[in-house]
Amino acid sequence: MKAKTTLSVLCATALLSTSLSSPALAQGETHEAIQPWMYGGVKPRGAGTAEACPGLLWDLARTPTAQNGSYTVRGPIWNADGSGISMATGELRSDRTFTLNVNSVNGKGVEGQITGRVRPDGARDIKMTGSDSCSNLELHLPRGQTSIGKR
Repeated sequence: MKAKTTLSVLCATALLSTSLSSPALAQGETHEAIQPWMYGGVKPRGAGTAEACPGLLWDLARTPTAQNGSYTVRGPIWNADGSGISMATGELRSDRTFTLNVNSVNGKGVEGQITGRVRPDGARDIKMTGSDSCSNLELHLPRGQTSIGKR
């Protein structure tokens, strides 16, 4: 089991390290147009229970909208054990609140809605709600932190 966990961590680290570089840009766009917003993950939850939840990894980017101070936010969320992939799409509004819809696109990806806010100090309060317990999660990410727990 430890080897499986180590392999999952190594694969996730490799995926995250490749996603930390600047995203591909469409012709004419500048680096300011598309920016990484939140990448990282959360460790598996509920080990030893009837519905143990795999760790989650995410790589969300933001793109400015026509409305001053608002951004479109989108990107993948995937289960660290490879059992599913989801896509998150939504908005970071000028009042520093955000709402993302999350839909499974493969396997047992999480589904639901993510809401939250970015505090003035840069910390993020996040709540994900969905149809099953693995899609329900509350996080507080201190300024500069985009992951929770050891993976």
